[in-house]
Amino acid sequence: MSSQGSDDSYDWSPASEKDWNDLVALYTANDSAWFTEDGPRGTYLTYKIDGRYSQTFLFTGDAVILAPTKAATDAVIGPPLA
Repeated sequence: MSSQGSDDSYDWSPASEKDWNDLVALYTANDSAWFTEDGPRGTYLTYKIDGRYSQTFLFTGDAVILAPTKAATDAVIGPPLA
């Protein structure tokens, strides 16, 4: 995936379902704090520790958005939503 965002904390990149599945496999393989969950904008891959969401990826179907928290994915300006 190539970076299309504005800085290191908030980012997005065009992505296919295969890209997403590879990313999920990479992060969840050896760390049980990473998990996926469905949401209104797509599927989240998020790191949750001590009951708090941390670094989060959001797959929208045609892109992956990265933000420092799950709630912060709403602030990322990425590709138009379908």
